[in-house]
Amino acid sequence: MTFLPDNVAIACEYCNGFAVKSELDPVSVPVAVYSDSEFFMVHPYFDETEDHIRFVDGDVSYPIVIEAMTDKGVWTVDKMKLDSTQLTKERPKDFLFARDNNALPGGYSDLLKRAVGRVID
Repeated sequence: MTFLPDNVAIACEYCNGFAVKSELDPVSVPVAVYSDSEFFMVHPYFDETEDHIRFVDGDVSYPIVIEAMTDKGVWTVDKMKLDSTQLTKERPKDFLFARDNNALPGGYSDLLKRAVGRVID
């Protein structure tokens, strides 16, 4: 199953690296057809992430605190350490960067994206 297209997702080193992922097996019930398997984790292709995990505002005006809403969400947040201090600190940076970038006029947004080497939605 390791090299099936449905099991290959672009992921940062944090999520896909050995420090976090290590020997985790996210498949709870493996079957011959990978997409028919059952998963402990929120699967990026087969699940609607918003049904399992959400980001809440807390005391600020932008979502940075992760909250699990289902058992899959709890497993994913816990095992992938998505509620770590490190990631919680990074979320507002990403949010503010995207917000400020969207406020730039015309070509300045593309210039900033190229300058910092970031893709911004």
